[in-house]
Amino acid sequence: MKGRKGRRSPGTILLCSLFFTLTVGFFSPLEVVLLNAGDFYFPFANVWWFQLAVSAAAALILSLPMIALPPRAGRTAASVFLGAGLAAYLQAMFLNGGMVTLTGERMMITPEESALNLAVWGAVILTAVLAAALAGKKRQKAAEGIMRGVSLALIAMQAVAMAGQALINGTPEEKPDQYLSAEGEFELSRDTNVIEFVLDTADGTFVRRMLEMYPELGESLGGWVYYPNATSTHSRTYPSIPYMLTGEVCHMDLPVSEYVNQAYENSGFLRGLYGKGTDIRIYTWDPELVSAGAGEYIANSAGYRYGQFENLNLPRLEENLMRIALYKSLPYAFKNHFQYNIVRINQSSFRMSAEFNRDYSYMDPSFRDDLMIYDPMTVTDRYSRAFRFYHLFGTHPGADWNENLEGAEDAEYAIWDLDFRARALRGSFRMIEDYIGCMKEKGIYDRATIIVTADHGISDDEDMESSLDRKTVSCPVMMVKYAGCDQSLPLRVDESPVAHEDIFATVEEALGAPVSGAGSGRPLNGYRENEPRERYYYHSAFRSDGEGEIALREYRIDGDAEQLENWHITGKWWPVRYSANEISDEKFEDLPEAKTAEP
Repeated sequence: MKGRKGRRSPGTILLCSLFFTLTVGFFSPLEVVLLNAGDFYFPFANVWWFQLAVSAAAALILSLPMIALPPRAGRTAASVFLGAGLAAYLQAMFLNGGMVTLTGERMMITPEESALNLAVWGAVILTAVLAAALAGKKRQKAAEGIMRGVSLALIAMQAVAMAGQALINGTPEEKPDQYLSAEGEFELSRDTNVIEFVLDTADGTFVRRMLEMYPELGESLGGWVYYPNATSTHSRTYPSIPYMLTGEVCHMDLPVSEYVNQAYENSGFLRGLYGKGTDIRIYTWDPELVSAGAGEYIANSAGYRYGQFENLNLPRLEENLMRIALYKSLPYAFKNHFQYNIVRINQSSFRMSAEFNRDYSYMDPSFRDDLMIYDPMTVTDRYSRAFRFYHLFGTHPGADWNENLEGAEDAEYAIWDLDFRARALRGSFRMIEDYIGCMKEKGIYDRATIIVTADHGISDDEDMESSLDRKTVSCPVMMVKYAGCDQSLPLRVDESPVAHEDIFATVEEALGAPVSGAGSGRPLNGYRENEPRERYYYHSAFRSDGEGEIALREYRIDGDAEQLENWHITGKWWPVRYSANEISDEKFEDLPEAKTAEP
């Protein structure tokens, strides 16, 4: 309708709605997928058209009620969506800063920062609404032209940017043809069992505080030995988990799949255990950390089910993509309601295979629920030896439970607060206590060897600054219950200089397997307190998911690993070459820490 009553503007309304839905629901999540193509298990080529269709349909649904409104009201509503789309675009492009992504960590935003961010959003939306509302009858056509032009221009700009990213990152390296299921997760041998719990990021600092806050744990772990003077080999989950299953040090100079395949191929650790008749089951949230070539040794290895569109669980995929979209696009005040973890997204975006009825629950509370409610522990005579490797969430930032494995009210500050992480770690040990209780009920605890460790301690410094020069020590939890130990004794502290490389000999000795040479260490109980020993640690400085890692630097630890003065830079470093996000040599040389390093 034209004249004094105005005219309807379906084209303007539709374009403003489309700009909003594409910016938030299409460009925003798929840019994350492209920039991290090697981490997601659904290829960009399999999902972009689906998400485009969803975003276009959403635009149409939003437009219909606005078109039905009186012309001026419809135009005003369209300006709200234009303003919201502009604000979301500015947020994603310029206002997010160094966002935490993929890991489930919460952003630490001050109230002042959040308020300022909301003010920017309010100003952008209000400006768009006022400009449309105050245009007047004579300027309606010009105003709508501007609204359409802005919408089309920003859609085109984002489309060109995404096309460029797709050309660069749209075809990630092929994933290993393997899936590690939860099959047999709590099945153990009636004879000999070695259990290794790997609690992600469980640093010795958290352990000491936990034991101070919960001294009763020392009695609960009767006969156990705690080794506080322990070191990991690597500073991050990749490549620490492959190392802990092979003993092959990673220098970040190969693509992930190439290093992983070589590590398992060169290592005799799992091969040796398997050759002795050991039933081996590896449980980790990322099958990429385990070579498909090792599948013949791993009882819970199955055919790979990711990547194909027909295997996608479309409702859960859409839910996951929108979680990514809202986390990236919304103001600071709302982001933490949509934090996400890449592992959860990868697991939930696909339908279960017909062969197995559930995924491995790597979150500590879910793991405990599976054991105590859904999949009770069983004992078998089919094999005499069993090795179980459980990679769990532990105290990785994003662990949001308390000492009872219940949701914690102050979880938003978990990454910073020592007491919070000590409580979360106590919750992880409560999970382990329940596991122990099940073993005791089955009569298999006394003969078992149980190792509780971490893939690494604190990766960055205590102020969360990511640097090649460590300013704090990094000691993973290392507690062991040896077969046949005297359980009437309380937890004993042993200051012997131990390391990840000693776990291999410990496991092999407990299972009676031949010495594979993995790690080149001795059993954990084969060292003396104050015994001289050089240990090596490989530290990578992580910048962001978008920029990748800068370099790998070697440290030598002489003496007590809990004392920073015993950590020495050897002068050996390696530029990272394993990722599409690698940093150029020029940027590496710009780092003050790197200028004095000698290759």
